[in-house]
Amino acid sequence: AARSLFLKEGMDRVTIRAICARVGITSPSLYFYFRDKREIVKDRLEAALRAAYTGGDHTALLLIDLDGFKDVNDSQGHQAGDIVLRQVAVRLRDRLDDVATVARLGGDEFAVVLSRLRSVDDAVRVAASLHDLLRDPFDSPGGAVSLGGIIGIALAPDHGADPYALLRRADLAMYRAK
Repeated sequence: AARSLFLKEGMDRVTIRAICARVGITSPSLYFYFRDKREIVKDRLEAALRAAYTGGDHTALLLIDLDGFKDVNDSQGHQAGDIVLRQVAVRLRDRLDDVATVARLGGDEFAVVLSRLRSVDDAVRVAASLHDLLRDPFDSPGGAVSLGGIIGIALAPDHGADPYALLRRADLAMYRAK
């Protein structure tokens, strides 16, 4: 028999694990699915930073704020906005390799963790590619919509050596780009 599971975003790990255990969810991937998105980004950044430290590679965090998304929600409603957000997520995921992490942080903001970069220029090339990708029209119930994106980039170790420093620097870079 199927069981109902009610989890709220922002619940701490201990609470989520207890709820999952109570209803018989033992798969780490299911637990991972319910975790807070910022926590996932932080964990992925920590893993990428460890790998970069041992392998001599670079790690980058890209924060993307969609341009024009508010107009979609205001003119076509939140359901249309959700459809467009799913398309954005799919495009970002499809453009990136398997080692990149894409997460919607909330609203119209996405995070991308890039690891195993050989140079700083690699992060800039990826950001430019994602910026171009966001310019292509998206399908919505009200017709094609055009968006854009503002991207803030933070690089390790140049802009920080821990996830919180990179999140702050990428957020600041995005704010300055606006």
